[in-house]
Amino acid sequence: MTYFREFQSLVDSSEFIHPNAPGAHGVAGYCRVPGPLGMHNFSNVAEKFGALREIAHPLSPSMMNGGVDDINRIAESLAYGPEDIPSTMRKKGWHQGANLMEFWLNGAAKVMTKEAAVGSISADEYGAYSTGIVSMEWVESFPRAINAINQLKAILNTPKAREAIKKRILSHFANVVISEKTNLMIDNSHLDIKSLHFKWQFQRYRQGSIFETPDALTAALGRFNVMAAIRKAVVADGFIYISEVEIYIRDVFDFSGFQWLACWTESEVYRLGVAPFCSMFTNGSLRDYRVKSGRGMDFIVFSDSKVEQVDISFSML
Repeated sequence: MTYFREFQSLVDSSEFIHPNAPGAHGVAGYCRVPGPLGMHNFSNVAEKFGALREIAHPLSPSMMNGGVDDINRIAESLAYGPEDIPSTMRKKGWHQGANLMEFWLNGAAKVMTKEAAVGSISADEYGAYSTGIVSMEWVESFPRAINAINQLKAILNTPKAREAIKKRILSHFANVVISEKTNLMIDNSHLDIKSLHFKWQFQRYRQGSIFETPDALTAALGRFNVMAAIRKAVVADGFIYISEVEIYIRDVFDFSGFQWLACWTESEVYRLGVAPFCSMFTNGSLRDYRVKSGRGMDFIVFSDSKVEQVDISFSML
């Protein structure tokens, strides 16, 4: 039989709480997440409850044995809301995540559209974006981000990337017939990152997992895309020669779908089932907050870019 850690006693690790025990903030062991049976199995029922902050009955053993400190911690968890998340992030040194969360909280209610999320319309057309909070220098301070950038570099000249490059060229020069006599110069160094992405992005690499331990990078970007766009190229003799690309981050900061967002206190962030006195949030919690407050602007995140010298060439014919 497999036992889940959330049922394990803190006093005696060989003892386990019955999985059908009422949800409560247990002191002697890990109890179920407060709510209907099945919540500990990440059921869709959880989405309906938003931030799960119910507490045990005041005469239950967990409350009677908890003492004043436990009751105070429960009171703090009840008062903790989405607007408190940036403060916790800053206490942990997660400043980029705090700034992005504040950007979302301070904006008028706006729901991310599918067109904006996938990039079929520009960030300017969507009307909500950030370009100054995340820098590539900061992103590259995380080894797994460097690995993602290296993975992207390894796929810049694949058949799929070449097809994407061809589409970009043919779209941009729609009135030009590409032949052996065609000569085109492409220099996108004057474009801002939003325009560069919308017009010239051709390859991406997806980084991250919803199961990663929270840190500064996941707090800011969660799962994110490392992008590549054409910066300088020449079309001549029926070939394209790309000498420079720009590499950058593009992410969608929204709370669509279902996802657990960890459990929060004024000074700490916990993974699920680890701490009894904290406020647990899901994407649904933040959507509910948006409906009630009129605040919560889904937006597109761009980092600055870094220029990479490349040697990519192939026939356009």
